[in-house]
Amino acid sequence: MWSNGENGVGSGRRQRLMNMVKTTKDVYIPAVHNSLTQAKNSLRSYYNGYDDSRELCVQQDKLIPNFDERELHLLCYPSYTRIGNDSRYVTQVRGMVYTEGQMGRRNRLIMSICRQFIKPTATVETEKELERVFNDDTTSPSARYTLQSTSTVNSIASSSSSSSFTAVSASTTTSQQGQEEVLRERISGFLNKSIPNVPIVVNLIDNAGNQETVHTNTDNYGQFQVHTDTKFLPRVIKCTVDFDIPISTWFDTNLIEDSGIGVISDIDDTIKHTGVVGDKRSLFCNVFVNSLNSWLIPGMSLWYNTMRDVECVDFFYVSNSPYQIYPTLRQYISNEYPIGPLFLKQYSGNLLSSLMTSTAKIKLPSIVQICADFPNKKFVLIGDSGEEDLEAYIATARDFPKQIIGIYIRCCKDSMSDDPTRDWKVMEELNAIISDKYLSVIQRRQAIMKKKQSCPPVPPKKVRLSPAVEEEIKKSRTFRNYAMSPVSSQISYLSRSPRYGSLGTIPISPNKPPPLPPRNRTMSSPQFDSDIDDLFTMPSTQNDYGMYSVYFDRKADEWKERVLRAINILQEQNVEARFMFFKEPSICIEDSMSQIRSTKMKRAN
Repeated sequence: MWSNGENGVGSGRRQRLMNMVKTTKDVYIPAVHNSLTQAKNSLRSYYNGYDDSRELCVQQDKLIPNFDERELHLLCYPSYTRIGNDSRYVTQVRGMVYTEGQMGRRNRLIMSICRQFIKPTATVETEKELERVFNDDTTSPSARYTLQSTSTVNSIASSSSSSSFTAVSASTTTSQQGQEEVLRERISGFLNKSIPNVPIVVNLIDNAGNQETVHTNTDNYGQFQVHTDTKFLPRVIKCTVDFDIPISTWFDTNLIEDSGIGVISDIDDTIKHTGVVGDKRSLFCNVFVNSLNSWLIPGMSLWYNTMRDVECVDFFYVSNSPYQIYPTLRQYISNEYPIGPLFLKQYSGNLLSSLMTSTAKIKLPSIVQICADFPNKKFVLIGDSGEEDLEAYIATARDFPKQIIGIYIRCCKDSMSDDPTRDWKVMEELNAIISDKYLSVIQRRQAIMKKKQSCPPVPPKKVRLSPAVEEEIKKSRTFRNYAMSPVSSQISYLSRSPRYGSLGTIPISPNKPPPLPPRNRTMSSPQFDSDIDDLFTMPSTQNDYGMYSVYFDRKADEWKERVLRAINILQEQNVEARFMFFKEPSICIEDSMSQIRSTKMKRAN
């Protein structure tokens, strides 16, 4: 009996164990698998975006329900209206549609690395990690829109962000808190998500109520650009995101006349201290942490404002800075410099490289477009030595030789010479080359043209003489011609004269006196010295043994080659422009104003 009860208890335990195993296999394991699959799909959607085939449908269907969670923003960049060839008004409208970036895992990681990078103790590993986290596949167009489909993920990210920043604030000083607030505000453009394929409606309206409507869509980067012409002069532009809940922005037009003078200016290290030629950490702090007052370059705002106030110069700003820092640049320029259209570049996906990389090819299309839009306007080009502004401006002068009247290059620290103490010496040498091989040639050419164009003097009236006086003048001219005639002619004349009779033939020696022997060329001859210098001058690149006082300066040599190439292009295209490198903007104020006034006087005449 005992044994039977014991067997019954054992079989019951085994049955319950089997039921538990079966339940786990049939219920819990599939549930866990489904949960993991959902989590995996959610993360994949968050980081990599939806499939292209579903992306447009998902965005259009779910954008409005999630509007309260991820508010759309419409940003329009300052542009201009011009008068076309057919007297119609051509208006350019540019902008972007985006949503504010939520503090998800990736953005929290970016902020954490940025906070470490702005510290003086930042290491090379921190720099590499910052480049890596920005240089990922989330910058591709297909992954640029990453709106999360559930409010749960948003709430978790928001709460995690709040707790993270609260913990940081509790452990940092007031100064560090201020730096982090500025950092978070300025870097937000790189954390935002631009939205592609958004329908945009652009309305151009004048004071009389006339209206022109244009429809377009944002591109893969969330940007849109419209060129439209109207019979009327638009005064106000309205841009609208064409959804059930529309988002609109209004702004005034900026009419720029196709005459007068314009300035096309760079921004970084030209009107704003950025430090493109410095180290990456200093550049990062200058852009994202330091105050706007630290960006000021003494004298530059005075120069620009003087040209605007005195000569009514129009300003265009073309920079290699990415669009993501446009709000900060707009604030800085509006506070210190004349307002004008602003043209930036598309973000490449690597934050530091995007800020430090500068090529003439990036900004040249915008410069060419400006010059082409205003064919009757003369331009002054202002840039710096830290970027390839010289090549961009020389290419512009080559394509528009009659429109460019000035090229000014600001010399940045540590950009002119391998030896920082020789930066300004190299600048003076470059200006001397420009003066000798370019500006002096222009001056001589202008003097010759002025002499040719000068009118001849009015001939004096002819005085009427009496016949007796005319006879005396005729006799005096005959005697003068006789006195100045060759000896053989005089003898022939005398031989035929009745007064002297026949003198016969007087032999004249046909031999001419021998020519003077050529002078021997001496070592002191200037021409000889010049030839010797041309033959035996050793370039600095061959001075490898320190036998000469001139050492190898790679940067200086490169600058001289660049300037000589620039001069050749300017001379080939007959460009007559003021060309100089400068350190102090005060030197350029009077120089540029003189050039502008001279150009206006020529046009008036």
